[in-house]
Order: sequence, then C-alpha cells, then structure tokens
Amino acid sequence: MLKHTGWVVAALFAALSCNSAVAAGAEPPTTFKKASDTWKKDGLQPVRAEGLDLVYVRKESRLNGYSKVLLKSVSVDVNPDWRRKSGMSISTTPVKVKPVIEAVTAMVSEEVRKALEAGGYALVDAPGPDVAEIDVAVVNLFLIATDEMMERDKSVDAKSVGRMSLVATVRDAASGDLVLHAFDDEVGHKPDRPYREAAAECMDWVRSALAAWAGTLRSGLDISTGKRSLSAR
Repeated sequence: MLKHTGWVVAALFAALSCNSAVAAGAEPPTTFKKASDTWKKDGLQPVRAEGLDLVYVRKESRLNGYSKVLLKSVSVDVNPDWRRKSGMSISTTPVKVKPVIEAVTAMVSEEVRKALEAGGYALVDAPGPDVAEIDVAVVNLFLIATDEMMERDKSVDAKSVGRMSLVATVRDAASGDLVLHAFDDEVGHKPDRPYREAAAECMDWVRSALAAWAGTLRSGLDISTGKRSLSAR
C-alpha cells in the first residue's frame, strides 16, 4: 500500500489448498497490473486483505493450518530506472547498487526469521507435513541514497526516501500446490534527516518496512487454523 500498513495480514497464511499451473521459480511480477493480469489468467480469485494491494487464491479452497515454515527463496531487484532517477553514471551503477541488493536480501531473511521464531514457528530446511513454503521477492527497489553515494543528489525528487514492491508466493511444501500470491507496493516517508545522513535514513526505512511486513506475516500464520475468514473482492 502507498501508506505503510504492513504487507501480510490474517489472509496471507490462511492456507488454501489449490492446484495451479503457476510454475515454481517463475519471475515475479513487477507491477500491480502485471500481477493482477497474470494471476487472473491462472484462474485465481482476488480476496480482500487489509494492508495488501493484491491477494489471489483459488475459489475452491479449504483452510489448513501450518506449524512450520520453509523460507525457500529471497530475491531483491532494483527499479530499472534507478540509474536515471539517481543520477548515477552507467559505469558505476552496478557497483553502487550491488551492496544495497545484498543488504536488503539479508534484511528480508533476518526480519522474516526473527518474526516467525518469536511467534513459535519452526523454521525448517526441507519440505514436509504442516510446512508452508514461502518465496519472497522485493522488486522495483529505489532509494534516494546509498552508502556508496553518501549524500543524496539535491536535484533528485525527494518526496520519499524510496519505494519498493513485495511479491510473496506461498505453497504447501509437501505437495507443491500453490496456496496464494500477494503483491504490495510501499512508498517511504519524506526524508527529514540532513543530506549526509540520507543513506542511513533510507536503509532504516527499508528495515522498518520489512520488519512490519514480517510481523504481519506472523499474524497471518497465527490465524491459519481458520479463525478468521477471507472475503471475496
């Protein structure tokens, strides 16, 4: 959501048994429209989920709680227009962005694991009964400053410290059946620290957003036994 409210609510882990033609490992959609168009074609149904732009599940679904989680993959990709928006030169952009990708990837894993462990969920390394398998992708990441560019360019539009979108796919680990897809867009707050602190402010926002997302993910797992129902859009 454009105003941050967290990305996974009770609906996210209401485990919905379904059979889908969506292949594991497919490239995550990078926009709301692409996500919506793709998931509609797969025969999935949109459901309402506070704090999420899109959640798609199968109509013929049944609730089935999970007690274990396999965090199968985490990926991070930057907005293709970062070079133009940041003013970075073509030759140095990959070098400057790579550390950010690595840092955010680590943050996603850390915050998700921290939230799940705090909720008493077992993190496992292999599929099995009662295991939910999660793929998480951060796409369209754009920040107004990085550690390699200590002071943000004053000519850059600074309405927010940055933005990113999150795509989550949940499957039943034992069967490989798709549970659901979720997409959420996040825009940061207007920068309020001195220019020289812009890089730190950006990364603090990223971690804060990821921590909130992970905490709500845990809330979704907490109701995966069916204590709360999903409503169709």
